[in-house]
Amino acid sequence: MLLIKVKTPSYCTSKNSFGETIFDPNKEVITINISTKKNKNQAEFYVTLLHELLHVWVAVMKANRAKVKHEHKFIYRCEDAIIKELKRLSKETKSCTKKHKFKK
Repeated sequence: MLLIKVKTPSYCTSKNSFGETIFDPNKEVITINISTKKNKNQAEFYVTLLHELLHVWVAVMKANRAKVKHEHKFIYRCEDAIIKELKRLSKETKSCTKKHKFKK
């Protein structure tokens, strides 16, 4: 079993990083650090979290012999596709809630 811990330090190991993923080969734990100083708002925080989770996904794919040549290019394309789909779902949800009037 693999455990993913998400921590929110003020800064990551590299002070310029918005986030980092730390793989510990001796433990079955992956630590994701999201900098609270670099990620100024909730949107930045969640995009950084998504980015770091995609690093974990790529690592799992590589462990299963998948070939990913340009890791960050792949991750950025995945981010774009996921965010685009979330925006579409958000619009769909808003239109559904407008159609149905909920009584308080």
